[in-house]
Amino acid sequence: MQVRRTKLKLLLVLLLLCLLCGELWCSSREPELMEEYRLAKASSDAYGTCSALINLGDYYYLQNRLEEARQSFESAYEIALKHDYDTDQVYIEVNLGNILDLTSDLKAALKYYNLALSKAQNSASSRYLPQIHNNMGNLYLKVGSFAESLKHYQRALHIRQMQKDPNGLANALRNLSIYYLKTGDYTRSLEYQFEALEKKQEVGDESEIAAILSSISVIYRNMEDYPNALVYNRKAIDLYRKLNNKSKLASSYNNLGVLHLARGDLHQALDSYLLAYNMKSDSQDQQSILASLVNLADISMKLGRFQKAGEYLKAAEEIKQRTQYYELSRLFYKLYAEYYEVLGKHRDALHYFKAYHSISDSLQSLENSRQLNELEVKYELGEKERNIELLKRNNELSMQELKTSRRLRNYLFIIILLVLLITLILIWRYRSVLLISKQLQTSKDNLNSLNLKLEQRVIEEVDKRRAQEHRALRQSRLALLGELAAGISHELNQPMQTLSLTLENIKDAIADKDLDAEYLERKLGYLFGDIQRMQEVIDHIRRFSRPTDDTQDLRFDAITGIRNAVNLVKERFEKNSLLIELKECQAPCLTRGNAIKFEHVILNLLTNARDAIQSNISDGVIQQGWIRISSVRVGSSLEISVEDNGCGIPAQFQQKVFDLFFSTKSADQGTGLGLAISLGTLKAMGASISFISDPPHGTCFKLIIPLCETQQADSSNESQDPQKDYS
Repeated sequence: MQVRRTKLKLLLVLLLLCLLCGELWCSSREPELMEEYRLAKASSDAYGTCSALINLGDYYYLQNRLEEARQSFESAYEIALKHDYDTDQVYIEVNLGNILDLTSDLKAALKYYNLALSKAQNSASSRYLPQIHNNMGNLYLKVGSFAESLKHYQRALHIRQMQKDPNGLANALRNLSIYYLKTGDYTRSLEYQFEALEKKQEVGDESEIAAILSSISVIYRNMEDYPNALVYNRKAIDLYRKLNNKSKLASSYNNLGVLHLARGDLHQALDSYLLAYNMKSDSQDQQSILASLVNLADISMKLGRFQKAGEYLKAAEEIKQRTQYYELSRLFYKLYAEYYEVLGKHRDALHYFKAYHSISDSLQSLENSRQLNELEVKYELGEKERNIELLKRNNELSMQELKTSRRLRNYLFIIILLVLLITLILIWRYRSVLLISKQLQTSKDNLNSLNLKLEQRVIEEVDKRRAQEHRALRQSRLALLGELAAGISHELNQPMQTLSLTLENIKDAIADKDLDAEYLERKLGYLFGDIQRMQEVIDHIRRFSRPTDDTQDLRFDAITGIRNAVNLVKERFEKNSLLIELKECQAPCLTRGNAIKFEHVILNLLTNARDAIQSNISDGVIQQGWIRISSVRVGSSLEISVEDNGCGIPAQFQQKVFDLFFSTKSADQGTGLGLAISLGTLKAMGASISFISDPPHGTCFKLIIPLCETQQADSSNESQDPQKDYS
């Protein structure tokens, strides 16, 4: 036995040295994180400061420096609330809940979990939902609220199954296994653990595999299958030793002690308990320390070392006052009652047995009632014996009668006390349920209020977005109109010159007295034809510039739309040494959509091509610019190509050209709206747009337009302008 203890002590020293080296290596990251926080704070970068504080909190949490982790997360939480960083808020609330859970402030932990749950259900942070449900299930399980615990565990499992995440699914299965272990369904608990083990082995997470092996050992121990329990516990210890995980290794040794105790090997159980306690005594995990002290007190009582048991119980009592753990509280009160009973302090033993029964669901069991009665009788008998000693001096007969009277009174007192105790317990449980119901209703009301506010904000944002899109479309259309001013002047200038010449011919004919009805009618026909042409140009520009109905879906000829767009800019482009080559599909190509917006798309492509060509000319890459527009019908679609020999689009920008407000031009040359609006217009028509660019040799945009199923061809020839007679 002495040799075994020496080996265990040497093993503990080696483990502590390994862990110390690991902690020294990890501590090297702290100055780096502090410097990151200092720089972000100095630059008044709220988001950077919040991220730096979160990183510090994560670091302290991994180092088990829970108080420092809590302070870092709380500082980050204030910034996240102030600037509405929703995702960061959820992450911080989950971590604060975890820290408060570890430090035994379960009420505050539940508050943060509920806050995180309400936000994660209605935001981009929904990925945190299974983790929140699992943590809340663990918390409710600690305080003995089994129904709430099972509800959250099942929700977490359902979400993980939908996500098909093997790692997360394994965690949910493990929590359900722990629930069934607590409630005594060992077979189902074991099934869930083995299923979780299979998932973790797929992922290859050795730390989680070790935790599952340890849990399987505990289940086998409860099933009294001690050989299997010992095998799986040893596997867990070997893995934790390999991973150098001090905290988990301590828990595994604690479980080994419980296993030795169940097998009846008290000395080995004591060695394992001491090893576990020494490894976790400097930890901030109050639950684990309390569990170790309770186990040490229990084994000391069984070995008859009552002085050591009292020391362990006293240390446990200091921690117990700061905790709310259901199971550990029951064991603590029971051990204290047994300890005082051994010492003969029946009044103190009775006090702790009452506390034990007040939080136990087994108050109605015959054994516990019998123990409570015996303690009460022992105390009352002690009082009675002292009274009898006084009465013996006077009369032996009176003493016997008094003894009988006292016994009857004691029985009546015990019955009344039990009735009162049961009544108080029922009242306490009723008030607890009522309080929880009120809290849940308040949480539901708050959640409903948040949902209503969120819906209103979504509606407002959608309306604002739609108004911005309309303004952007209007701005883009007006920008194109400015580009088209020269083309419009040409379209109006030619018929006006014709009007002037025709009127001069009529004036000369009047002066020469050669004016007759036939000559006048022919000249007036020219005049009205030119006026009509000018009106058509003006009407087309008016339709193009005014707001259009986004839902307009009419049939129009795509070829005509291309021709109209080219005519508006051709004269202007040719004056700037830029040739437009138009190769049209000969038959009409009818499609559905907004004809004006379609012309807008073609004009955007033409103006972009012109700007790219002018950039190449300015850089001396080319001398003559050209744009080739071709359209060909392929099956039930019309393919339109707009090709130029401009500067092209740099490779690093090709993924962004259709983004709103993105432009490679300077602020006074482009708004970044043209291609984004064109993409929206084509999608509304069921069309597509793509491009190939080879800087600096040019770009080719290709449009695929779906055509109407039935094409109504125009049987009449295109109308030609009448030949002008200026004689």
